Amino acid sequence: MTLRFIAIFFSFFLLGVMNVNAASPSWNRVDLTYKSYSYEEMDDFSPSGFNISATYLLASKFFITSQRETVTYQYPAPRKDTTFELSVISFGMGLKHSIANSTDIWLGAGIASLETEVSDKIFINKEKSDGFYSEVGIRSMLSRKIELWGRCQRRTIEVLDGENKSNEYFTFGSRYLLNRSVSLISSFGTGQDHSNTTSIGLSVKF
Repeated sequence: MTLRFIAIFFSFFLLGVMNVNAASPSWNRVDLTYKSYSYEEMDDFSPSGFNISATYLLASKFFITSQRETVTYQYPAPRKDTTFELSVISFGMGLKHSIANSTDIWLGAGIASLETEVSDKIFINKEKSDGFYSEVGIRSMLSRKIELWGRCQRRTIEVLDGENKSNEYFTFGSRYLLNRSVSLISSFGTGQDHSNTTSIGLSVKF
């Protein structure tokens, strides 16, 4: 998967170089998406819910970002009264650099808090974990209306007995500008934990 990301990275770079007249990516935005998960080894487990994230450019190269995500899953019979819920809150910062008029790369890092809850009519079991992440990505405007982006993120989360577990996640997405401020966004992701994600929503720049 790492080689695949590198290949896409350079593809975006070449596209950005060829589209010198395209606009630069916007870094001041709020995204609201509906996100769903699937797992290769668990066909019947597919939590889904909403994700809201924001990015703000503090200076010409330095930005901050935050995210809040909540997904749920209602188990089928005979466990139809059991509900799974995952909540994620993260905050990070990063450094972006323009490698072409229409293409930016970035490095970022941050902290995250995860809380899982499994409940039915009788009991509720909650677990909370903290961790951190680092990432590298690329954003490229193919035209004044279309943007493609890719990201490789490494997440390290505390699990049982205080041990840390790390996984890499690769996400690729697109934005289509509907007007000066609002874009339609979509993305697909895959991870070392055999998870796949899809999302669709709206992005508002300010």
